[in-house]
Amino acid sequence: MADKALGAVIVAVPGTLVRATKNRDTPSDRLGAQAISFQVLKSNVGVVYIGKASMVRATGVGVEFQLPAPSSATSGPFASASIGLPTAPAGLNAADFFVDADNANDGVLVTITVQ
Repeated sequence: MADKALGAVIVAVPGTLVRATKNRDTPSDRLGAQAISFQVLKSNVGVVYIGKASMVRATGVGVEFQLPAPSSATSGPFASASIGLPTAPAGLNAADFFVDADNANDGVLVTITVQ
């Protein structure tokens, strides 16, 4: 297995979902993964939300993870969340996950595990 960093996913406008694979040439293309990890950026000032396309952070509908801002921007550990399917090497589609935030310019680092 190998980890592949997809980079920072930053929410420019709160309430506008940003695809976890936004840094790829074609973000909507399927990207199979055994696991997907999300870690808050050290510069975050508010809560970041992870979910599917139907996610509404205001109501919590479709929200799979809520990640708080770091308590200190200079030292970790920083909040993170992971989802995985250990028995299905490409069972998750990273392109199905989205990020939203309470504050503009907050986001996460996204890493996938592939076999």
